[in-house]
Amino acid sequence: MHNGVPVAGRWEPSGADGQSRTVDTSVWLFEPRHSLPHDETYAVVVKTAVASQTGVRPKSEIRGNVRSAPALAMLSLKPTDKAKEVDLHPEITVEYNQPLLRAEVRVESVRGKTDVWANQVQFTPLEVLIPDETYKVKIRATSRHGEEVTTAFQFTTRDVQNRMWVAVDLEGTHNVTVYKGREPYKTFKASGGKVTSPTPLGTYYVYNRGYCFYNARLHEGAYYWVQFSGPFLFHSIPFDTSGKIKDQEAEKLGQPASHGCVRLSLEDARWFYENVPNGTMIVIYNEH
Repeated sequence: MHNGVPVAGRWEPSGADGQSRTVDTSVWLFEPRHSLPHDETYAVVVKTAVASQTGVRPKSEIRGNVRSAPALAMLSLKPTDKAKEVDLHPEITVEYNQPLLRAEVRVESVRGKTDVWANQVQFTPLEVLIPDETYKVKIRATSRHGEEVTTAFQFTTRDVQNRMWVAVDLEGTHNVTVYKGREPYKTFKASGGKVTSPTPLGTYYVYNRGYCFYNARLHEGAYYWVQFSGPFLFHSIPFDTSGKIKDQEAEKLGQPASHGCVRLSLEDARWFYENVPNGTMIVIYNEH
């Protein structure tokens, strides 16, 4: 009942819709004939005329209130509509005002995966995006009440002009690709961190380098290191206490194998050391 006016609809016991093997007459469901307005309060009245199968009736009317769900609405969106200079591996995140049953995110010409947690949606690209490119996005979300909302927006990735930048793909076979502007220039097989010592994901910038280092705790070192974040480096396959490259570690190239750094073959590490200048943007990603 709404504002004293009964709401037309159908009462039936649980399971009477044919989707269950049994009908539970102790639980009754009401389905309104038409969709109810959002965010309105309705009075529920169970009259004394209602009787159980054994003839028991309530001694007095049972009254209560229910409220219809608010309209499904988006609370936040990142990146925002028409955003500029967006990272080349952006996670698209959306928050709604209520829990979702499902959601679908489509980014024009981009492979990716969509995750839904309660009222939040996240789209993770499976590849880096093209610099200075405008991408159109469509998001279709369905609430747990079955209401659907579709949102369309667009964003533009950062402009790197013709500068060098580096993409590190840690999904599947690990590899490092050096780009000049929009075009790939060189690709190297690599090894990122193990599950217990992952390589940090995100966007970083090269700021230091050196010929070699030795870690006494690990009893190994590496040649041609290039630093991009704290202790995390690009460097060669590790060498042992005698300075010899470890063959068993070289065989792991393409797989997660490091303590968090990005390993390259000795030849590729030297090229990277000699050709990738300080200030170069590094984009590290996987599907997680």
